[in-house]
Amino acid sequence: MTVAGRMMVLAAVVFAGALGCKKEVHVGVECVTEETGVKCTVTHQSGEVAAKACWDFIIHCENGEEVKVSSCASVQPKKSVEQHLPLSPADIARCGKATSAEAANLVLSEAE
Repeated sequence: MTVAGRMMVLAAVVFAGALGCKKEVHVGVECVTEETGVKCTVTHQSGEVAAKACWDFIIHCENGEEVKVSSCASVQPKKSVEQHLPLSPADIARCGKATSAEAANLVLSEAE
C-alpha cells in the first residue's frame, strides 16, 4: 500500500508561562507513507518552550476503508524528531490500494 506524495500539517498553540506570560510555539508535522507504515518528522519551528505534538494519520482506501494510526512526540526548541508509525499486515490487506492520506486531530501541549 502506498500513497504518492507528502502531506504536511502545521499548528500553533499558546502556552501560559509560570509568570503569566504567554509563549507561542509553532510545530510542524510532516508524514510520508512507507511500505510498512508512516514516517513522520516533527519539527519545532519557533518558540522557546519544548512541545508535545499528538496526531492521527488517516489513509483513505479505494475500497472505502480508512486506516488510522496515532502518535505523539515531544520536541525541543529548534530540533526535529522522527516517528515511525507501523501499519499491521491486516491493515495493509484491509486497505488494498490507498488513494489519499491526511493528518487530523493535531494537538499541541507543553512537553513535560
